[in-house]
Amino acid sequence: DPRDPKNHRSVLRIDIDFVSGGGFGGVRLTQPLELPPNFELSFAIRGELPSNNLELKLDDPSGQNVWWVNRRRFDFPRAWKRVVSRRQHFEFAWGPSNKPLSQARSVEIVIASAEGGRGTVYLDDLQFRAMSENAAYVGAPQISATSSASASSLGSAAMDEDRETSWRSRSDDDAPKLTIDFGAVQNYGGLMLDWKPGQLPLGYGVELSTDGEQWTPVRQVAPACPRQFIALPDVEARAIRLSIDAPTNRSVALRELEILPLEAAKDANAFAAEIARRAPRGSFPRATCDEAGFWTIVGTPGDDHEALFSEDGVLEVDKRCFSIEPFLWTADALHTWADAAATQSLAEDCAPVPTVVRRH
Repeated sequence: DPRDPKNHRSVLRIDIDFVSGGGFGGVRLTQPLELPPNFELSFAIRGELPSNNLELKLDDPSGQNVWWVNRRRFDFPRAWKRVVSRRQHFEFAWGPSNKPLSQARSVEIVIASAEGGRGTVYLDDLQFRAMSENAAYVGAPQISATSSASASSLGSAAMDEDRETSWRSRSDDDAPKLTIDFGAVQNYGGLMLDWKPGQLPLGYGVELSTDGEQWTPVRQVAPACPRQFIALPDVEARAIRLSIDAPTNRSVALRELEILPLEAAKDANAFAAEIARRAPRGSFPRATCDEAGFWTIVGTPGDDHEALFSEDGVLEVDKRCFSIEPFLWTADALHTWADAAATQSLAEDCAPVPTVVRRH
């Protein structure tokens, strides 16, 4: 088990000191690789270093075209952790051609400065393995439930693409289970669960199986809310099971369960965009909706802390901190940046004190 420190008796140690706050350093393994349609490249890592970018790179035989997985501001774990990258995670970094790689000349693991600082990183157990090609599932999964309240609320109602129907458990089933069996191992990006208001579970667990018999818990959710998105990046399983904690003597009802595609959980930004795509425009920040916007800096010259202020009136209070955005409730509506006319100005038309006025 790579998480067990006792198994790491021979490791690669990298000492890092970003003296000027910038720069990068790492290691390269010159190892020609034939890259199948899908593959997994993984290694174990631990370290004591501020958050900096962890880059995994593959270059083609010419050495001019580079593909990478750039984990920006990676939090280096104190205990051993396995970092897994698959073909869909790699993005074109630079070079004259972005043709997908079929061969790689070398593998690089690089730490590039984000927060800077100094420390030590340990690497071990680099592994490469071919995987079955990702393909969209075609067919009808077998859906079963430990109980159903009626013939019209069977488990299949949870995946019939009709929010007017729902799977509903019996009220005397305090621990109902819903199982979706695809019959073969599949790749998933996550789940979207649409519970019926008033018939929510207290909580539930998500379990996976590659054979339909042995189950591995991967998420525990509590409390439940009417609509929930669960990221399951890089999951391979034949079956998915919900193990539900139901209120005593009450049914739970699931109107719809949707399997999200791999691309939805590619990274945190992609997952946020997947959620925003299903919400009314304006419910999420403009950038989350894949829309560009203008920003200005708020702060004094040379200050250690500066804020960003957007054309919509969003204030990001500091680097890697929260944002504040105004919304307006009227009697029966929520007003957002999407239905407002915004005007921007500076104090006295020139001082670096920005103001945004939104009119609805």
